[in-house]
Amino acid sequence: YAWTGQESVKILFVADVPPDPDSGAAGTEYQTIRALRAAGHEVDTLWSSDLSHRITHGNLHYLLEQPRAYRSAIAACMKECDYDVVHANQSAAYLAARGHQKREGRAVFVCRSHGFELRAIETLAHWSKKLGVEQRRFPRSLPGYLIDAGIARSCRLAARYADGHIISCTEDRDFLINRFAVPAEQVACIAQAAPDSYLQEPKAMHAGRSRRLLMVGPARLWKGVHILAQAWNRLAERDAELNLTWVCSDQDWAEAESLFSPAAKQQITRIQPLPQDALMALYDTHGVFLFPSLFEGFGKAPLEAMARGLCVIASDTGGMRDLIDSGRNGLLFETGSASQLESAIAELCSNEDRACRMGASARESAMHYSWGRVASETVAFYQKLIERKQRQRVAG
Repeated sequence: YAWTGQESVKILFVADVPPDPDSGAAGTEYQTIRALRAAGHEVDTLWSSDLSHRITHGNLHYLLEQPRAYRSAIAACMKECDYDVVHANQSAAYLAARGHQKREGRAVFVCRSHGFELRAIETLAHWSKKLGVEQRRFPRSLPGYLIDAGIARSCRLAARYADGHIISCTEDRDFLINRFAVPAEQVACIAQAAPDSYLQEPKAMHAGRSRRLLMVGPARLWKGVHILAQAWNRLAERDAELNLTWVCSDQDWAEAESLFSPAAKQQITRIQPLPQDALMALYDTHGVFLFPSLFEGFGKAPLEAMARGLCVIASDTGGMRDLIDSGRNGLLFETGSASQLESAIAELCSNEDRACRMGASARESAMHYSWGRVASETVAFYQKLIERKQRQRVAG
């Protein structure tokens, strides 16, 4: 078989998540598949319901069961169909990638990461220690360290055996290249996108919206909830008119509530997680979006906010580091700095014209990020890998 680069690509997409457009990583895969099919490419899928899940513990499933489940499911599909590309989520695909390499299969094997696991472990270990949020003490610490070591091994082997890697931010790209010596041409940094419906004309910004702040996400260490609490507690002491709407679950709020002062809690309106259409309507009633994450593989929520004309205040990490030109189409602050977050909020809430100008620029920036673009860049990377592999096979 000789690849000409003209025909449609036949892809096996494998993701150990449900096909949920409203979820994080699952939503990214769901929307990418839709866009690839709309562009005329053939996509077969293996979702979590197609894979073994006898182990219910998340990390243990990831380490002990998911690699073998991927390997067996992918091998079975490869016997039935001659794919051009195997696109598998997470570094747990290393066993499948190694098996594919041993079989000398024609297809290229691509690992997709939504936040490279080893970089996440190392980043959050740093912040856990710095914030005093979690202390690992023997003997309870032993399982955690063993799990981290297992994940690190999965990452190392996936970097070795995959033909290519797709990530969503330059921090992950640089980590793969520098830590594992993956050649730059085998790594594609493809930014994600907001839902197509979010690219419709947003409601006009009106007076007062710049003092209505919004945050969407769980109360987890990596989402920067401790940083948010420190900043919001101080802001609430001096400005009783500010209001923060936080979209999170009851469990998330129960875990985070103790971090906020009584006054700060009075200025927080909590809303349960929403589907995309309802969330878009919520964006359209706010003016500033907060995104204080300590780690991100990308972060779709702030891009959604940008698409609706909100001014985003984000930590200098993940996708926002790549998308936001601070001071023009949003504001970046030093990751982990509650004082800088506080200052940025105070600045925008006292300067409505500036917030509106940056929101308009954010909208212009977001218009360049669609799922059609994601599909186009993904296929271009596939084609480059296919051509590279063909040259290697011809050269022997």
